Order: sequence, then C-alpha cells, then structure tokens
Amino acid sequence: MGYIRLNTQNEVNLLELLNVTESSDQLLHSFLKIHDYEYNFQKDSEQIDIDELKSYAKLLAHLAPVLSLEQMSGFVLGFKLKDQANTQFDLLKGSNDTIINFEFKSETPSKPISKQASEHYRFLKMQYSRVIVIEYLADSDEIWEYQSQTKQMEPLNFDDLINRIPNASTGIDRLEKLTRSDFLVAPYNKPKDFLGSLYELTSNQKNIKTAIVKKARGASAITGGPGSGKTLLLLDIVRALSETGKSVGMVMGAKVGAGQQEVADALNIDIRWYYDLSSLEIFKDKDKDILIFDESQRIPKKFIEEALEIDDSVIKIFSVDEGQVVHPNEQQEAIQQYLEDSPMVTVFPLKHSVRINPGLVDFQKKLFDKRVKNAEYHEFENVSLRYFKSEKAAQLFIEMRNLEKVAIIEPDEFVTQQSATTKHPKKFPGSKNAKDVIGQEFENVLLIFDQYVNYDEGKLVFGKSEYYPYIDEKMIYQAITRASNSVEIIVINNQPLFIEIQKLLTRSRDDFKKKGDKIATLQSDIHDLKQQLHEAETTVNELKVQLLEVKS
Repeated sequence: MGYIRLNTQNEVNLLELLNVTESSDQLLHSFLKIHDYEYNFQKDSEQIDIDELKSYAKLLAHLAPVLSLEQMSGFVLGFKLKDQANTQFDLLKGSNDTIINFEFKSETPSKPISKQASEHYRFLKMQYSRVIVIEYLADSDEIWEYQSQTKQMEPLNFDDLINRIPNASTGIDRLEKLTRSDFLVAPYNKPKDFLGSLYELTSNQKNIKTAIVKKARGASAITGGPGSGKTLLLLDIVRALSETGKSVGMVMGAKVGAGQQEVADALNIDIRWYYDLSSLEIFKDKDKDILIFDESQRIPKKFIEEALEIDDSVIKIFSVDEGQVVHPNEQQEAIQQYLEDSPMVTVFPLKHSVRINPGLVDFQKKLFDKRVKNAEYHEFENVSLRYFKSEKAAQLFIEMRNLEKVAIIEPDEFVTQQSATTKHPKKFPGSKNAKDVIGQEFENVLLIFDQYVNYDEGKLVFGKSEYYPYIDEKMIYQAITRASNSVEIIVINNQPLFIEIQKLLTRSRDDFKKKGDKIATLQSDIHDLKQQLHEAETTVNELKVQLLEVKS
C-alpha cells in the first residue's frame, strides 16, 4: 500500500516561508504537514528535512524585501515526479508557459549537481516552453543558473534573479497530470523532442540499454508489442554508442519518412529502406561499426541472415514485434522466432505497453476477438463510434477530422499488374497507409469500416479481395495500435457491425444495468414474499383465535 499524501497542495508564499524558517521545529513540522507535497501521513514524517528547509532562509531574506507580492506567491514545496522520472524539486512556480525551479545546495555546483539541474531542466521542458533552473549555495551565498545551450551552471546576480521570477501563478497541473507514457516519446513523430532528450526511459529500458552498451559487440534483439518503446530504446542506444565515434547503418522495415530521416541526419545514421537494398554490402563497404534493424519482422530473412554472418566486432541490434506483420510472407518467415532461436542473438523483451492508454489496449483486443481472455471491459471513454449510411456524408465528416489533425489510417491500396484494378480503394484520399505508419505514434487515430467488415463467431473478419496481397486484419491492427490517446471508428452502411461494436463499447454499462435490474427484481420478490408472509401470519393468528373460541 502506498503512503497517504495530501490530495491538494497548499501553495507557498515566500514571505510566509521566510517567517516559518525562523520559527521552532515544532511549527516547521506542522507547516510541512500542510505544504510538503510528499508528506507521509502514514508514518507522520516529512519528506523535506527541517534543517534543509532552514537553509532556505538566507536566500528568502534577500528576496522578500524586493519582490512584489505577486512574485512571492504561488510556489510549490517539495513536488516529486513519479514513475521513471522519480525526481523531487525543492521549489517550483508555474506561470503559463514558464516555470522556475529553485534548488538549495551547500556547495559550489559540481558535476553531480549540474547533472541534477540538467535533468530538472529536461523534465520541466517536457511541459513548459521556458524553463529556469536556479541553484542557491547557502554557504557562499551564491546563485547559479543552468544554461541549456552549454549544459553548464553559470553565476547569476540577485538583480537578474529578481527579473527571472514571474508575477502570475498558474500552478503545476501540467506536472501533476503526467503519466508514465508522458515521459516517453515517439522519435519519428516528434524528432525534435527525441533529439532534445525530452524523455525518460523506464527502468526496464534502462536495464536493457546498459546491457547492450556494455556488451558492445555481437547481436541483440529487442522484442515487444505496440507502445512498448522499442524504437525509442533502439535509437537511445544508438545515440549512446555513436557518441563514442562509432558509425551507424540502419535498415528500416517501412518506407523512410520525414521523421526517420530527420533523426538519422541528426545522429549521422546511414538509413535505408530494405526495399531499396539487394544486400548489406553498402554498409560493409563503408565499414559501419553498428547495424540496426527497426521493425525487423517486416524485413526479409535474407538480410537478417546476412547480418548475423557479419563478424561480432560489428554491433547488430534488431527491434522486432511478431504481431506487426502485414504480408503472408512476413508471417511465414517468422523473424522474431528466428532471432529468439538463434544462439548468436541475445534477446531483451519489453513486456508492457507504456505508450498506449491501458483501456485502448483492452479495446483493441476485444475489437478483434470478443472472446479474448486477457482483456477487460471498460467504459472505453477514449473510443468513439459513428455511423453513416452515405459514403459521401462520411467523407465530409472525415475531412473535418483531418483538418483537426486526427490521423486517418487505412489499409494500403493495391493495383493489380494485369488489369490495373485497384484493390481496397481508399475511402478518404488523404489517409495514411497502414504499412507506412509502422513504428510511429499518433495521439488520435480514425479508422474506416465498410460493409465488407463483419463479426464471425466473435472475431472481426474482412471480406477478402481477390489478388489483394496483404492481411486485412493485420493492416487494421497496425492502424489501431498507432493511437496513444483515442480511437474513432467510422462505420459506413453496415448496421450489424455498428451494433456489434456498440455492444462492445457499452458492455460494462449494460452489465451494470442488468445487475441493477436483477437487484431490483430480487428486492421486489423479497418485498412480495414479506407481504405474503405478513398475510400468512395474519391468517394464522385469525385461525388461532377461532380455534380458541371453538375450544371454549
């Protein structure tokens, strides 16, 4: 059981805080029970050391006479980021897109202290465009400011500090609402965030990174489902290794998009789509020290076999998810199983999805198979379902969603060679191809189902198009697993399908109503039985009276 803390945090005024630091330990303890963000009520102990809090007094004494009342208000004491961040902040003040962080130290900034300032800057930068990190040294009465450009601490005078502190206070709701997935980033969709290190790996990812970097030779494979952070981990490892001067070649399992190219250019990676290669000779000729294969389940086995034949002095790293295949050949080659069975490959599994809303994960499973056991029914608040009889009307609605930057993803069209017939023609011309979005993430995703999609024995099935080379179910799986926040399903001219998906979405509410109806029925039955019992008791009493009268 986790420890109990305040549901709401009373903000701190610096003038009040100065007065408190000059008071008794008993008052300080009492003050922290209200203001220490992480006060442990189960153990009745503060997270902030009382002696440490007293060390704030010298800086506060400098600031109190010169700051405005607005500047002194709205600070939060001892806020702590959870999950993989696990970082505490001494003092914070949020003001619209600006946040200032005060840290109190007793000595001149050294590398560990500068590292803490760098981490604080990075975490706060995830939510605020302007971040100010200040360290105050009580022993020497000095102020230092973190400079993001140089990643160093630089001295700051008191006058400049006064100008750094904002007037308005808008709280730290942005930080309070952060979840595990907010500390991760999809490198190909948000390359600038990735390149700016605006993310934090999970402990599982960090352990795998340490093992692969320490190994620094041979072949390793990172396995995991959608949203487990394979690509982020892969590229984070590559960045760490390339900083030692190693050259990198990369084979992609999908077309190289703008995001992939931006990351590759920034990290000096020679990136190629497997479709444009006949072998790995181009990397061998350039004496690449590292070869990485992203979405290896989509890459033909011949390239994987060739990579494993290369000398162990060349580092090979594969990311792979056996569930994300779209072609029968990819299923048959079973690249993940091949890598797992190879004695030359060390396999590192990422077991859980950290990017995707847990409710969405269960919905995805239930959508494809209503009888699946390892998924629960939820309210599914992040899933919406819409029906249009007319394809034209649906297109107008989808166009509106497209303007709202929702990702519309459909199975790829395929044009037959002999008759030039288009199989699986797009319902919306501007939609993204399911094959092209592998390894990417979108906050909100829209899917389109027509009259050829139905349920058969609880499983979602698609009317097969003759000569269509891809697996329809896998195409839709690829599309729906790109969503990190919400999914919207458009059903066109297919009433039975709409009703089936509606039943899935409202199952928990329907069950609740059925339970309520059952309870109401039982309560009514109990009431009726009690009434009958009362009437029976009345009859018995009347008969007893009659019996006594007869006997007398």
